[in-house]
Amino acid sequence: MADPTIFSYSLLDNIGLVADVPLYVAYDGSTETVDALIGTWLAMGGLLNAATTSKIQGGAITIPLERDASWKSTPAAGNKNNEVIILDFGNAANSYLTEVPLPGYLEAMITSGHVNLAQTQLAALIAGILSTAGTADYQSRDLQQLTALVKAFLTTRRRSHQTLKSTTRP
Repeated sequence: MADPTIFSYSLLDNIGLVADVPLYVAYDGSTETVDALIGTWLAMGGLLNAATTSKIQGGAITIPLERDASWKSTPAAGNKNNEVIILDFGNAANSYLTEVPLPGYLEAMITSGHVNLAQTQLAALIAGILSTAGTADYQSRDLQQLTALVKAFLTTRRRSHQTLKSTTRP
């Protein structure tokens, strides 16, 4: 495993300082389940809890993944990652929207300056997010099933390390 899984714990002391404890772990991905990894994370948290005066506030399990070999091997010409379609999904449980950015979108997804929701790849992406037929159901941050695309729009976003371009008037 080139990129190990990381168990991390966030510890808070009695004066408000937070320290993170990362532990790199290896395991057999063909036999271990997510629930088993969570159980191991919790067990290690018990050992850390007993070994420190700090309070464990929470943490995470980060599982780095390798890209699929069938995905494109080099970026294609066209839109850049600062050119973004925002897909806003909603549900009946609350009025909050869940934003899904699509950076570097295909130019074919735009018709007359507007997002074309019927474009094949975009329609498939939206259907995949709304589908409940697979292993994972896509949810809002408050764990409510996404049930509808509410709106889609174009935007430009500044990315880290992106240089600003100035314009001059003739």
